[in-house]
Amino acid sequence: MLEKYFIGKGQVAGFKFEQVHADANWYIYRVGSYGSEWYEVFKRMPFYKSGTEMYPKDKVFGLTAWSVATLARAVAKIEEKSRREDKSKGEGRSSTRRQSGLILRKRIVKNSNE
Repeated sequence: MLEKYFIGKGQVAGFKFEQVHADANWYIYRVGSYGSEWYEVFKRMPFYKSGTEMYPKDKVFGLTAWSVATLARAVAKIEEKSRREDKSKGEGRSSTRRQSGLILRKRIVKNSNE
């Protein structure tokens, strides 16, 4: 699992990263820099041999990671990508999947207000 809070280095030196959501498949981080704030949402991609994880590099943004303006948009991105994965696997969006999406939204919003 990735750190819950850290200060960026290198290309993102000084940026503040705070994990606002983590589950079996996704992470959402609140990112702040120079008075601006946005969210980065990305798919969990552990290294198979070691099981360790890394924050995504800039070259994967747009593929398995995205920067969005709001927490609501980050949650919507997870739902959108999860639906596409279900379709590519030949699975329909079940009522269980819809319920888990609602639970995810409620949990993230509750945690961000604490």
